[in-house]
Order: sequence, then C-alpha cells, then structure tokens
Amino acid sequence: MPPRSPRALLVSHEEDEHALAVSLHLANRGVEPVLLDLARLPERGFSVHLGAGRPGRFVLGAARGEADPAACVSVWWRRPRRPKVPAGLDEGRSRLFEAEWRQALDGLVQAAPGFWVNDPAREERANRKLLQLEAARRAGLPVPRTLVTGVLADARAFAKGCRGGAVLKSLASTMEGGRTRRTGPRDPELPARLAAGPAILQERVEGLDVRVTAVGRRLFAMSVDAGAGGDPDDVRADFWRAARTARAVE
Repeated sequence: MPPRSPRALLVSHEEDEHALAVSLHLANRGVEPVLLDLARLPERGFSVHLGAGRPGRFVLGAARGEADPAACVSVWWRRPRRPKVPAGLDEGRSRLFEAEWRQALDGLVQAAPGFWVNDPAREERANRKLLQLEAARRAGLPVPRTLVTGVLADARAFAKGCRGGAVLKSLASTMEGGRTRRTGPRDPELPARLAAGPAILQERVEGLDVRVTAVGRRLFAMSVDAGAGGDPDDVRADFWRAARTARAVE
C-alpha cells in the first residue's frame, strides 16, 4: 500500500478564491489540501479530547472527513467563517450558541498544535486596514490620500478634491462590501453605501498592483495588471470569476 500523501489543513471556506489557488498549488506539490470551514462544524463535527496525561486530540469535521491539525504538515488560516445561529432558537439559546462556539473556536486556535500560517491572533491584528495604512506610512511606503468616513458630506468633498479620481473600498473584506470601484461626489450609490457603515475612499493611482508575501525572512513579490483583466480597478474580479467557474465544474 503506497504511503499516504502529507496533508495541509486549509481553514477557510468554499467561497474563498484564495483557498482554491492554494489547494491547486499544494496538490501540484504532492500535498493533499483539506478544506475546513468552521461554519460547517456544527453539522460536520467538533470534538476535543483532553486530559488523562495525553496530548490533546482535535477531531474536526472537514470537507472530506475528519482532520486533526497535529496530523497535518501545516494549517493555512485565512478569514474563516463562524457558525451561524440555527433558525428557530429562542433568544437565550441563540446567545448560548454564539458564546459556546466563540469559546470553542478561540480555544481551538490557541491550543491546537501544528504549524499555523498565519498565526490567527496576528492575522486578526494585521487585517485592520487603518492599522495597515499607518504601518505602511511608518515603514516609509507612500500611501495615497485616504479618508475613512461614514459622513456623506466629507466623502463628497474628498472625492471632489482628488484630481486623479477616487476609489471606494470596504473596511471589512466581505462579499456585501463589493469590490474596489471608482466613485465621485455625485455617485448615486454613495449615500446608501455610507448609511451601511464607514468606508475607505482613496485617491486613485495608475499603475500595477504589487503584492509582497513574507515567509520567514524571505520576500516573494509579484505584480498584477488590473487593466489587462475584467476590471481595471480591482484585480480580484478575474479571481472571483475563475473561482466561480471552478466550483461550477466541480
């Protein structure tokens, strides 16, 4: 019987195009990708065996059977979803559901062994876009003129003052927030968007997107030309389209 391929646990979800790309690269390198959607754990199973003088054993219901972080060569963590309260629960049991799952999952990511990329606590901090922009400025990187606001008058004044035009971005990386798009002082969608919460407005900068990934002390850089794709203002448009196509084929 041939030896089993090493496994890598991908804590993400089926809607994440990045998880699809990572899965393909892992498979090409002979590593079996195992997708773990935390939102599906209530139905797929979650058990942690502790005590009796033995190391903890974490049994998590993944897309293709059970998985244990300790048995995987690495755990890739990217914007996982949390379990949703089931319909029909009263207010008290809804609060209990949310509190228990929050405690269980927060404990999981702190107690489970394995090599985690990235560390969930550090990623949570790094995901704060206000912090990202200030960290970039302190590191000496040029940061375009930026306004984070929920005030319509301020947003319109900012967009009017951007000679190269302005773009609108979401603070939270959710599908509801939409992709990066151009905006202006007379944008008819701007009032409704800001009524839903503050957003990022930035002066539009022409050129290539440069993405740099740090792995230990090594830096891996690549450039993406959004203008060559389906959306000149957001390179993710083609990624999302490819992910939807791949899921349709599956």
